[in-house]
Amino acid sequence: MEKYNFINTLTEKEIEVAKDPGLNIRFLHKKGYTGKGVHVAIIDQGLVENYKDIEEYGESVVSYDGPHESSMHGPAVLSLLAGKTCGVAPDAKVHYFGKDFALERELNEKGLGVRLLLAQKINEIIDLNKTLPPQEKIRVISASSGWGKAPLDGDATEINKAVRRAIDNDIFPLTASAMLYSDLDMCHARCELNKDRNNPKNYTFGKKTQEEIENALIQNPKNPKAWVSKMVTVPTNNRVYSNLEGDNGFAFDENGNGGISWGVPWVAGMYALACQADKTMTMDRFIEKVNKTKSKISIDVNGTKVNTNVFSPLGLINSIREDQHLKPLNPEAEKINFALLSSKSRG
Repeated sequence: MEKYNFINTLTEKEIEVAKDPGLNIRFLHKKGYTGKGVHVAIIDQGLVENYKDIEEYGESVVSYDGPHESSMHGPAVLSLLAGKTCGVAPDAKVHYFGKDFALERELNEKGLGVRLLLAQKINEIIDLNKTLPPQEKIRVISASSGWGKAPLDGDATEINKAVRRAIDNDIFPLTASAMLYSDLDMCHARCELNKDRNNPKNYTFGKKTQEEIENALIQNPKNPKAWVSKMVTVPTNNRVYSNLEGDNGFAFDENGNGGISWGVPWVAGMYALACQADKTMTMDRFIEKVNKTKSKISIDVNGTKVNTNVFSPLGLINSIREDQHLKPLNPEAEKINFALLSSKSRG
């Protein structure tokens, strides 16, 4: 098997830093926003048979459907969404659906349809949801798969129909191709391990996005500025997550180069936090608030300033709190108040 785990290159302190979802999510956890009471679904590679024994995510999974296997992808996305120490929504309840990625590629190559198995799983989740009590309804599907506009990628009829059916049934189908059916356009973001990952100004483009922009700048210096300025970067690089061995270990990409596959569960976790904060949350309102509250930053790409945005978890939750006539949460103000109280107690 090709080596994928480079966690031995990190110090213990760096591992703990890389577990942090970033952008003040740990602060939101302390304030009670953990995804508690929210049910989500994941469609990905299978988990090992003893998945319930994994401390990071075993208790999060309330149902499992599909084959069992030792995979790198499945444990990673599950832990990034609902892991105890590295998840965005550690208290969310997960309905896990394993699928055979190799079979799906084979079906596509035979011309039987793009992401056909993904479409089938989405439809299964919709049908399952109709049988669940209101408090256990699945609110979002995290599927780290993507497809292009037909006919470039093949016949996408079934997956497009499944996505639309999910939306019509009040389930947010969050995939790597969300920009094809919504106003959410995600891209990779990276924060170095020695920087404060709560500060959006410390984020740069992830490796894959960086390379795309560099190539676009070579062809046309003005080309990437428009489309990148509309995107929302989410932390995908320099993250630690559960490994594939079926034990309690963790993994780290070589050079921390995570793809948008890591961004999908991150955003799905944020949707769980939003649904906990507002039980009436919908996909459209969530995306509207994400785009309204995103933090604007400027990133230097080989001497060219490129404007883009960073997802703001705190801005999103505070926007919901504003709707509810609640005071905004402010981690910096709380730090100052804690320091003042500490100084008074010492005095």
